[in-house]
Amino acid sequence: MMRSLEACANPNDANTVKIPLGRYGKTCDIAKLVLFLASEDSSL
Repeated sequence: MMRSLEACANPNDANTVKIPLGRYGKTCDIAKLVLFLASEDSSL
């Protein structure tokens, strides 16, 4: 599914440029975010 979106993406489009890492998030990236938000550290 992501490949079809990439094929249609225009590199000069403002929405394409907004991807900070230049790649889509991986499963482990999302898991780490969820763990952080569920931890005590996120309540500071």
